[in-house]
Amino acid sequence: MRSNDILFRGAYLSAVLDAQHKALREKIDSFASDYIFNVDEDDLVRSLVDQFSLDTPKLSIDARTL
Repeated sequence: MRSNDILFRGAYLSAVLDAQHKALREKIDSFASDYIFNVDEDDLVRSLVDQFSLDTPKLSIDARTL
């Protein structure tokens, strides 16, 4: 198999997820307690999801080529 035939390459998914989880924890840990007590919970969750969500590939079996 040639290297350009590989669908996915680069970092291992587990390493990417671990790094994203660590960055999220660091962000949450950096919040001051008065901020946590006064911020709208839904807004905070939306903000964190926007910042730390990962785009995932979407594969289509019908659109595959060989």
